Amino acid sequence: MPSIAFIESNTTGTGEKFIIAAKELGLQVIFATINSKKYSFLETIDLQLEVIDTSNTDSLYEYLANIADLVGITSTSERFICNAAVVAKQLGLPHTDPAAIKNCRDKFKLNNILNNAKLPAISSSNNIDHDFSFPVVVKPNTGTGSIGVKLCNSQSDIIKHINSLENKSEILIQEYIVGDEYSAEVVAMGGEYYILGITKKYLGPEPYFVEISHDFPANISTRLHNNIVTTVNIALQAVGFDFGPAHIEFRVFNNKVYIIEINPRLAGGMIPILIEYAQDIELIKKLVKLFINQPVGFAAKTGYSTKISFIIPEQEGCIENIALGIKNNHIVEKHLYKNIGDLVTLKGDFSDRIGFIIAKADNIADCRAAINSALSGVEIKIT
Repeated sequence: MPSIAFIESNTTGTGEKFIIAAKELGLQVIFATINSKKYSFLETIDLQLEVIDTSNTDSLYEYLANIADLVGITSTSERFICNAAVVAKQLGLPHTDPAAIKNCRDKFKLNNILNNAKLPAISSSNNIDHDFSFPVVVKPNTGTGSIGVKLCNSQSDIIKHINSLENKSEILIQEYIVGDEYSAEVVAMGGEYYILGITKKYLGPEPYFVEISHDFPANISTRLHNNIVTTVNIALQAVGFDFGPAHIEFRVFNNKVYIIEINPRLAGGMIPILIEYAQDIELIKKLVKLFINQPVGFAAKTGYSTKISFIIPEQEGCIENIALGIKNNHIVEKHLYKNIGDLVTLKGDFSDRIGFIIAKADNIADCRAAINSALSGVEIKIT
């Protein structure tokens, strides 16, 4: 039986769905991890578990090179995407260029590449003594999930925030770009970039940048859409991104597209599930096929509007009661990450979310109405 290897996984997104999709395609799933206790889904899915140092590509290569009929290697964890690509390249399997992944994950390097490509520039520095115009955004130079990202209004704010980070040596300080925030969901294949769609993002209150809701597809003009597509194509070519999914985050101000990040992976925040509902496609299954070199197409389809809203509590403490009392024909999916008795802590990043609700309708207005109605029925008691 042909096998696919997953090197670690994300824990709150689509990682489990990728494994299920692979099994539905008739593949034997190998899951490599250094800590199997991180993943609750390992208890319910029949797969081959290998506990191994996933940060060591030599160890991964030595193990995977001996797997008969291995047809693909990938990861849904941004931290391990490059390691998966390195080993896939060594074994002659489909992969994103590891150099392109590194260009994307190093945010300071990425910003310089985009500036050299003559795209709208975001003033950036990794020197806290730089002469900044406030406010600025301070973030880890590598990372994801809005972890450690904060808006700072003074030099003292910058220093205080950096001192709160685990890794104080690798930080990026960027000009704050006002404007609406979006992301482009893209797949690179065969020398082409397939734009699956544009996502409109909604953020929680500053100084943090927690994504609290998404619309897919975004309701934007044809002119803006074309501008986004042109900018995204130039950016991906500039970093050398040649294969696989990419999630490009940007803001639009005065009709200029300012790229904030290029993530060399599928989007998080359940955006892939919004795409599946909106376009009636099995996107995750298509991506599994891509990584095992099976024929697959990624032409964007018009269809429905979709929206996700995340459930984020207003206070920390212990959950005494939580329930999703939702009855609405437009609500297609709902989920809680927390249960009664669990502790809630608010860090100003993606981990603040304790659940989500997804709506699907013929238009975004009906999605919003359904979500608002559903949120009014959510019961949470925290003490």
